[in-house]
Amino acid sequence: MISYLYIFLLIITIYTSYTLAVIPDSKCPEEDALRKCLNQLAFVRPTDVLDVQKVIKCAAKLHFPIVARSGGHSYEGYGIGDKDCYLVVDLVTLNKTTIDITSQTAVIGTGNVLESLYYNVNQHIFAFPAGTCPYVGVGGLMLGGGMGYLNRKFGLSSDNILDAQIVLANGTIVHSARKHPELYWAIRGAGNAGYGIVTTLTLKIHPIQKIVTSMFLDYDFDQTPLLLSVMNKLGNNLHRNLTILFNIDSNSTHIHGIYLGSTSELQSHMQEFIKLSKPNNVTYSENDLYNSLTKGTEGSKIKDSYKVKSYFIDSKGLSDEGIKSLMSFIKNFECEIYSVMLLIGGGKVNEIKRKETAFVHRGFLYHMEVKVTAPTEMCLQKLDSFSQQFQRNYTHYESYQNLADRQLNNWQHRYFGENFKKLVTIKRKYDPHNLFHWNQMISLAEKWLHEYPIKPEIEYKNLTTGTYHYIILSEGHYPPSPILAKSQKKNNNCYRIPDKYKAKVSWGKKSKWREIICSIDYKNQDNDKEDNPTNKKPCFKIEFNNGLQVVESWKSATDAANIYSQIYNPKGTSILSGTIVFGLQLKCVEHNRDLYHQARVFKPIETYSNPTKRARLEQI
Repeated sequence: MISYLYIFLLIITIYTSYTLAVIPDSKCPEEDALRKCLNQLAFVRPTDVLDVQKVIKCAAKLHFPIVARSGGHSYEGYGIGDKDCYLVVDLVTLNKTTIDITSQTAVIGTGNVLESLYYNVNQHIFAFPAGTCPYVGVGGLMLGGGMGYLNRKFGLSSDNILDAQIVLANGTIVHSARKHPELYWAIRGAGNAGYGIVTTLTLKIHPIQKIVTSMFLDYDFDQTPLLLSVMNKLGNNLHRNLTILFNIDSNSTHIHGIYLGSTSELQSHMQEFIKLSKPNNVTYSENDLYNSLTKGTEGSKIKDSYKVKSYFIDSKGLSDEGIKSLMSFIKNFECEIYSVMLLIGGGKVNEIKRKETAFVHRGFLYHMEVKVTAPTEMCLQKLDSFSQQFQRNYTHYESYQNLADRQLNNWQHRYFGENFKKLVTIKRKYDPHNLFHWNQMISLAEKWLHEYPIKPEIEYKNLTTGTYHYIILSEGHYPPSPILAKSQKKNNNCYRIPDKYKAKVSWGKKSKWREIICSIDYKNQDNDKEDNPTNKKPCFKIEFNNGLQVVESWKSATDAANIYSQIYNPKGTSILSGTIVFGLQLKCVEHNRDLYHQARVFKPIETYSNPTKRARLEQI
């Protein structure tokens, strides 16, 4: 019997002009040591916007999930979806670029890479602010912000988007800036989060001097704390024609700066910085902008396996304790690791208000990322544990949405902050049936707006248990199987029990108000035994009476909660839910809400019976 997939492929091949890209089994896109290979329905390469329109209409009729792929550089591989049976629209052939010097604009297809844009604008001695890697696709990068060497002078990539051609979920082709101002607002910072497929962008380009200077400063690793202290002091006041990038590994620290102007001008601006930071070597090189941005980056064409964590550092810079914490972690980490910091303070990025576009991250001194190359599972756990503590104690509670992190808690708040609620409203208007959906996209689910994981302070309401207030002190992490324990064994995805977790929990009425500290740690029950990781179990602990009294249980969260209740109120008869008291339900409740909503409006194709698949195919 001919499969329905082949029937589908035959139909769309006959009635459309785009190409079906066949991906050999031996070379799966976005597959690496961290991410599995997904079995997608097809990779479609449209030749123009009308092809994109046809693909979207077809996918909507058949209820196929659909995702756009620009350059394929998503850190979590979202360019091919996040599960099997996606229809992937590969935009690689939408790569035309038109430069208009008179209006100082560029119209560019979202299948281009940055290198092509840099080359074309440089031919006319113009510039556009975008990423540091020239081989990233322009679509995903610009729609999610776009940070790079020219941000302090000209702003983010998304700040320089004048218009966008978008194919919506119903197949309508629109220009966002003209008749859809709310969509235009959304795509400048969240345009890669599920509103439609953007096919072309109209960009503001900027005239520059022909000569551009690259600067290289080299430091020993032990000099890094001094260097970061100098950056805290001078970063906001450096000339905005200059943007600098730090690269810190366990042996040394290097600075690469690009200045729009001559070497002599840059040297005069950097005198105090160099005097205070004391680099071992200082090198300057003059060239045009294209070569300054692309020289030495050829190796970045290769897609290595990375795991990345993202942080924004406020205008005062990283504290001395934060610097010590970062240096210690990099120096002692087992896997190959480095940190990259991009100066954004004192420039155009911070002149734009947080709600002016969907890109909320404004007012910071620099953006910092920590990258681990080809990490093991143990290294990932240690990275996640460090990241939670570091972000909570030393950085602002936000992360860059273009550096996707599947394990990031509270991603709605960290990526989009106070703009998230408006983004959901716009999503409901332009994609009411959730055609464009994958992990960490803007959801239709209304209840996401006021509960976990928007912020570390959570209010949970339940008709049976009442209202509980949580302040997450330590998010912890889920240990690997088979160590991972669950509070409901029948549901392997629900109520997973984290390690190194701590929360302040309060509930009750004024006269019977309770406040406790709950924590969970995996360890051996008998401390005299050898520390064997596979024998570790979660220990549930409750501190109360201002920390003067402590109870714990190795049995369950509910057992610990009821031991506490018997001490606190010996005559009471009510039984506390340990799941609720410890807050184990929070992440699962939010996860289930999303799954329920998506299942209700967009049932995955692989779950259909054969008659239903046949009926869907007959509809076209």
